[in-house]
Amino acid sequence: MSINDYKTLQKILDSVIGQIGLEQTIILLQNFIDNTSIQIDEAEKGKLITYLIKYNAIKVFGLIDQEFHTSNLKEYKDARMACHHILKKFTNWSYAMVGQAFSKGERNTRYYCEKVEEYLSLPDFYKDFIDKYTILETKFIEYLGKIN
Repeated sequence: MSINDYKTLQKILDSVIGQIGLEQTIILLQNFIDNTSIQIDEAEKGKLITYLIKYNAIKVFGLIDQEFHTSNLKEYKDARMACHHILKKFTNWSYAMVGQAFSKGERNTRYYCEKVEEYLSLPDFYKDFIDKYTILETKFIEYLGKIN
């Protein structure tokens, strides 16, 4: 490999670290090394990613599956917001596409993502949410490392 290849790799790694953080980048790369991959097409990948994030949010936040989309309790709202934020963060989906996965509009997704950013910026105040969000994010990254 030439120096230019390493420079390109370093720029890409710096970009990934800037987007998801050092710890999550290490987890993602380790999963690429440790796990075999699953070959699926893009449409199926979108469905699987959406199902996975919802399934894990229900488990991590301790929710009832049938009430995930309808409950107005804070735990359900937080879980839905976390799902929107993680999908937007780790996919190249637009706000509208993320919203569509949850039968919501672009405006809802933008609001949810901004709200999660607010929560993440105040770790002492939203510790419980951030703990659950971090677990959900880690599970999502581990899964992304397994699919192509």
